[in-house]
This record gives sequence, structure tokens and C-alpha cells, in this order.
Amino acid sequence: MLVFGDLELIENPRDALDDVSARWSRALDLPAGLARHDALGNAYMDASRIAQGCVDHEFAQRGSDALTPLHEAALQALRGCADALAQSWGGAPVTASRDPFAPLRALAPDAPAATRTPEGFAFYALFPEACLELARPDEETCVVGVRSIGMALAPLVAQRFQARLVVTLRPTGHPFQRRCALDRALEDEVKRLRHMRFVIVDEGPGLSGSSFGAVADALESLGVGRERITFCPSHDGAPGPMASAAHRQRWSLARKRPLTLEGLPERLSDWLRDLIGEPVAPARDLSGGLWRDAGSPTPHAPANRPFERRKFLVETRQGRFLAKFTGLGSIGIDKAGMARALAQAGFGPPVVGLRRGFLVERWIEGASLAAAPRAQALRRIASYVAFRASNLPAPRFARTDLAGLLNMARFNVAQALGEASAAGLDRWSPRLADLQAMERPAATDNRMHAWEWLAAPGGAILKTDAVDHHAAHDLIGARDPAWDVAGAMVEFDMSEEERQAFIESLRAQGLERTREFLRFHLDAYCAFQLGAAHMAADANASWPEDAARWRAEGARYARWLQES
Repeated sequence: MLVFGDLELIENPRDALDDVSARWSRALDLPAGLARHDALGNAYMDASRIAQGCVDHEFAQRGSDALTPLHEAALQALRGCADALAQSWGGAPVTASRDPFAPLRALAPDAPAATRTPEGFAFYALFPEACLELARPDEETCVVGVRSIGMALAPLVAQRFQARLVVTLRPTGHPFQRRCALDRALEDEVKRLRHMRFVIVDEGPGLSGSSFGAVADALESLGVGRERITFCPSHDGAPGPMASAAHRQRWSLARKRPLTLEGLPERLSDWLRDLIGEPVAPARDLSGGLWRDAGSPTPHAPANRPFERRKFLVETRQGRFLAKFTGLGSIGIDKAGMARALAQAGFGPPVVGLRRGFLVERWIEGASLAAAPRAQALRRIASYVAFRASNLPAPRFARTDLAGLLNMARFNVAQALGEASAAGLDRWSPRLADLQAMERPAATDNRMHAWEWLAAPGGAILKTDAVDHHAAHDLIGARDPAWDVAGAMVEFDMSEEERQAFIESLRAQGLERTREFLRFHLDAYCAFQLGAAHMAADANASWPEDAARWRAEGARYARWLQES
């Protein structure tokens, strides 16, 4: 199924480095404490993203990785920042350059380049500071970061280990069979240092662990003994089912140093103390479906347990709060701004603030939307869609165009329902250019499911989980509001009469799309959700009740496609 996708920005590295340098300098002027550390860390992660774009831009031109002047300037700048972050994390005075990125900026391409927001920082609560808490080795070390996220993590690990060499590599090729390409000078340097310990840093491993495996393959081919290779992954699990037998065997025997912060609930309570303004009890983990045990108004909603964001319930004398991980760096900052805008407009819970990538909001003791009169609820949902269309512009992430959506829809439907059903979607091919011209992207919700809405005390209808899915780990991204219109129609199983009333309500608020445009988005929406439900059912095989719920959801989307 076609479901997942990367968050990719097209930006001018020199302009972006100007901005991040200014943010780094302002952060240094803040009083010592967690707010300053957050500001420094956010600037560091955005700088590493830009550095990754610069090095990958050069890699695409050269066809191999090398310690070029640009690559070395990127690593030197980030290692200097890593020293400052280590000082800040340890509570020591921070000494750092106010513009550590000047040498990199001078060598960076003055043209658009693709930069990627690492999944671990954006979705999975991988904290860079975990690198700074690793036990130091008793032998000389070389650190190899796997781009993208390795551009940020490798300098931090190198700072902790006082590494002799730090470099980043870009494995390429089929996602399950990646390979590395090093130029001759870098190969010779690895051979010269092959007696040292080599530490490979990346997020994952995922379905195959092939990025870790590709780097280890390259090192072994250059004379680094298997026993001298250590992996620093983001979790302590094994590679997934698509891993090769050779990579799986190596992983099972290798030394591993997972990048995890111990005692996250207790740490989170400490992090939130000054934000909330009083001592905070140890946070209660609600991740992986545990939110059902906290009095969820929709206890039978399916949970995609392996992919849920980290979330915690925080209790204080002022009441209860939800702390949900929305992302480190500028992606988290942008989402916090979006959450505030939705709260001020009456569509979301009050926002307390952002700390260490966790968005903190008031906990709402609401009921499911089924408790509200249906016509009133649908009018409110229409107002919500119209508000987002007018007030929440699409971010700069690259998006799948309508041809890409149609390709996704056709593939997913063929996989689930057969080629004959998929062929019915071919009717859209001649119309794609005209439909593409109608598209007006916004920061769409993309998560209009009925269980995501609350009827709050006092009658307010609030949207939960409202800031993540326009910039999620999937291929949809920020879309025309027609995507949310289609989502609302499907998720609330609107009758034809209700659909017409919904469209009229949107038109009255200045949002109008043609029937054909909406029909295309209905097909694409159902096909995407069909694929997502099938993948979620497989991913939750260890939790049969959730797997069954996802299969039922998939069947519902299939019916919509077959009956349309």
C-alpha cells in the first residue's frame, strides 16, 4: 500500500542559515534554563536540516560521499553547537560563537535545495540530548551519521565520545537494499582508522534496517572488523520483517547503544513545572492506546499502537493537562502557533505552551460527538473546515500533486479490491490538469474521523488531534480543503441530503468547490484511508482487537469506493 512519505522542504540554504543564525544568537541571550536550552536545540536541529540539504545537494552532483570543504564546514559548525548544547544540558555556562554557521553559509549553494525533517524529531520523540547521556567508551572512536537525522545526531555523539572522525553518509537505492558510495579519499581515511571503534548513528531500524546495514557493509568492505562496529539506534528493537538474513544476523550480535532518555514521564514533569507554574505530579503515559484507560469518550476507537505519538496526562492543582509530542525544531513551533489559533477561534482546547517538543493543552472532559445534535455538529464541522482554509496557510513542505494522489489511489485499490476496481479510477486521468488548476492548498486537518471530535461541557464542539496530520509521516501533506470536506462526508457517513447541506454551509462561508473536484477527492481520500487501514491492521497484529477494528475501517472505505 502507498501510505508513507517524507517531509521535504525546498529552500535556499543561505537564506535559511541567515534565519537560524539569528535564532541561535537570540537564544544565547536568554536566561539560563530549559527555555534557553529549547531555543538552542531548536536552532541546532533546523541548522542540521539545512546542512543535510547542502551535503545531499553536493552528493547528488558528485555521486559519492566525501569529506569536501562544504561537508567539513557543516560538521565543524554543528560540532561547535553540540559543545554548547552539552554545556547547556549539563547546567554549565554556555560559551559559543554567535554565528557558527558563517563558514557553511559561504560554501552553501545559493539555489533551492531539498531538506528533510527527520522522522524521529518530527514524530517519534527522539531527543538529541540522548546522545549526550551515552556512557563514554574507553577506546578511540569514529562516528558515522546516516543522513538525514545523522547530520544532527553524529556531532552530538562525537562531542560525547570526543571522536577522532565524524562523517555522514547517504545510503541510496531500494528502501530494503540500500548501498553507500564513498569517494577514494574517504575510503582511504576509513582504512587508516579501521583499528578504531566505529559508531553508526541513525533513527530506526525500520522495516528492513537497510540504512544501518548499508553503512556497516561499507565499513566492513574497507577493513573495519564487525566486532569494532557499534550501532546507535533510536530504539532497542530489531529490524523489521524486510531485513536481509545477513543484516539481521549482524544486528543480533552487534553492540548497540540505543538513544533513549530514561525516565521520560518524570523528566516531562520537571520540564513542565515552570510552564504550568506549579509542581507537577509524575506524568501518566497515554501512548499506544493507553488513552482509553483515561476515560476516553470513544473507548472503541482503533489505536495504531506502533505509530502513535507520545502523549501524557499531567495532573496539577490547576487541573489536568495533555502533553502531546508534536515535534522538535520549527515544525513543533509552527504547530504550537496553529494550536493557539484554533483555540482562540473556539475550535480547540486552550494551549498552555510548548516544551521539549510537547504541546501542552488543557484536558477536556468531553463526550463523544454523538452526544451533540447531528445537524448542529455538521454545521460546526463545516465552519471548522472553512476556518482552516482561510486562516491556516499550507506550510512549505513539498506535496504530492493530484497525479500522485491518483497513482496512490489506483495502487491501493488494486491491492485491496482488484485491478477491475482500480481501472474505474482511470476516468480521472484526462481531467487531472484541470483539477490541479483548481487546487488551493491549506494546512488541512486530514484527520476528520468522528472519534477525533468532542462535545465539551457547555455545548462547545472541539477538534482534537488537529495540528499534526497536514505534516505527518505520510504522502498526503497540506491539501485543498476539499480533502477535509471529503473526509467529513465519509467519516460521518453523510446522507445525500446532509452532503448538500454541508456544501451549502461551506459556500455561505466563502468556500466553494465543483462537484467534480469533490468527487475526485472522495475517491482519493477513501483509497488512501483504505491503504492506511490495511497497513494499520498488519502493524497491530499483536493487538487483535485493534487489528480487527482497523480491518473494519478498511471494509468501510472499500464500501464507499464500491458504491460510488
